[in-house]
Amino acid sequence: MAWRPKPKSTFVHTITRPECRCARQEFLVLVAHPTGVLIALVHGPTPDFPVVWLCDTENMQPDPKSVKVNVTAGTGMDIEWKDGHRSSYSFIFLRDACPCALCDEERSKTHRQPGDPPKLAAGALPMFKPAAKPTNVEPVGKYAIRFQWNDGHALGIYSWQFLRDVCPCTECKSARIAEKAI
Repeated sequence: MAWRPKPKSTFVHTITRPECRCARQEFLVLVAHPTGVLIALVHGPTPDFPVVWLCDTENMQPDPKSVKVNVTAGTGMDIEWKDGHRSSYSFIFLRDACPCALCDEERSKTHRQPGDPPKLAAGALPMFKPAAKPTNVEPVGKYAIRFQWNDGHALGIYSWQFLRDVCPCTECKSARIAEKAI
């Protein structure tokens, strides 16, 4: 005789995500089993079992709808994301946000966020430095972009997730500040 879950008493946990942006219309039924938790996928709620919406937006990698790198104009990079959000990054911002280990360590020593310009030491005079501009841009698989900069640096791989996380728009900056305050 096959094991059959008992209605209602087998419920484990319900998760609701009304803010979810995905269009999946599937449910997850969680039922207790003598050996642990059995997870069964169904295509709609049943009267006997509570359900959990399946949602992959929590783990979904941000994918760009379009990416425009304005190397010739020297203005920066514009990304339109699949969720409709638009991000514009200046080349100076991108160079200062380089995600490589060397740049990340240097930023952490001076308590800078990605994209913040380096701070001058007390009493130091600013030196002329040509504006950051890529000499080469190439995709890295389907998940990132890499720049070779006019200062010779080429170690940073800018993933779409990283770029979305450091988006310099006012809306995203405000959201990051609010998140830190919590």
